[in-house]
Amino acid sequence: MIDFQYCMLRYIFKSYGTAHFYDINIPNKRKVNYESEDDVARGNETSNVFKKSPRVLFEWFEGRITEKNLNNRFVLDLGSGFGGRTIYCARAGKTKLCFGLDIDTRGVEESKKYADFIKQDNVFFAMGKGENLPFASDLFDFVLSSDVLEHVNNVEKVFSDVYRILKPGGRFCSVFPPYYSATGSHVKRTKFPWLNVFFSTEKIYEVLTKEYGDNYELWYHKGKVLRKGLNGTTLKEYLEYTANSRFIVEYQYFAPLLSKPTEIYKSINSTVKRELLRFIFRAAMFLPFLNEFMTHRIVFIFRKPFSQPSSKPKGDI
Repeated sequence: MIDFQYCMLRYIFKSYGTAHFYDINIPNKRKVNYESEDDVARGNETSNVFKKSPRVLFEWFEGRITEKNLNNRFVLDLGSGFGGRTIYCARAGKTKLCFGLDIDTRGVEESKKYADFIKQDNVFFAMGKGENLPFASDLFDFVLSSDVLEHVNNVEKVFSDVYRILKPGGRFCSVFPPYYSATGSHVKRTKFPWLNVFFSTEKIYEVLTKEYGDNYELWYHKGKVLRKGLNGTTLKEYLEYTANSRFIVEYQYFAPLLSKPTEIYKSINSTVKRELLRFIFRAAMFLPFLNEFMTHRIVFIFRKPFSQPSSKPKGDI
C-alpha cells in the first residue's frame, strides 16, 4: 500500500530542500570559526553559521528598546547560543554586566573563548535553564531572548523565574515563533511552510530518519507529539500564559509573515509585490481561525511592576 504522506514529504525535501543544512542537534553538522574583532563590533555573530546581525532583536521592538537602554545596566541574554548577541549588547549597549546563559556546553565554551580573545571584560557566560535561573532575585534590569521560548520545557516557569530575577521596573524583551507559524516546525532540511500543519510529527521524522539518517528524539508534551527541544507553544497558549503572569504587558505585537526584519522580506526585490503580500498576510490575521498560522513572530516587552501585589491570585505565576 502506497504511503502518500511519506511520498509527499520525500518530494518536498528533495524539491524544496535547503542549500546549506545545519543543526546543532546533529554532530559534525555545525562548525565554529572566529570572526575578526571588527566583525563583532559591526554586529556580526561569532559563529560563521549565523550571518544575520544580533541587532535584529532590537529591530523587532521598533525603537521601544534599543542598545542605549542597556547602558550601565545588568543584562541577561537568555539563550545566548555562541555569544554573538551577548557580546554585541555588552559593547554597543555599554552594559555594566552582560550575562549569557545557554543549555549547550559547546556554545558556552566557545563564547567564553571569544570573550577572552577580544578581552571583553563586562560579559560572562554560563550554562543554565530558563525554568531555574542560577541568579539571585531582583538582580537584572533587562532579560533578552530571541527565538528561545519555543525551545524551553515550560514557558510558564520561565516567565515565573524571569520575573523573580528582574529588578522592580525591569523588562523582559523577547521574540519567538508560535508553533503553527510558517516555520514553527523547525525542520531545517526545507523551508516549505507549515509542514507541521499538513503532516504529523511522526511522519516528518520517519522520512528524515529513513531518507537522510537524521536521528531526532520525539516527546509527548501538552497533547502534542513534538521533536525533543520544542514545546509546541501556540499563540493561544502564549496569551493564556501572559494572562496568568504577574508581568505588566508594556508592548505586544504579533508580527505577520513578511515582517520587515525577516530575511524573506528582504529577499523579495519587488516593492509592490512585497507590500501586496504583506497586506494580504496582515489582513488574514484578523480572521480568528487564521491568526495562529499567519503570525510569524510573537514580540513582547514585559515589565515587572515597582510595587508587588499584596497577595497572588489563584492561577498566577
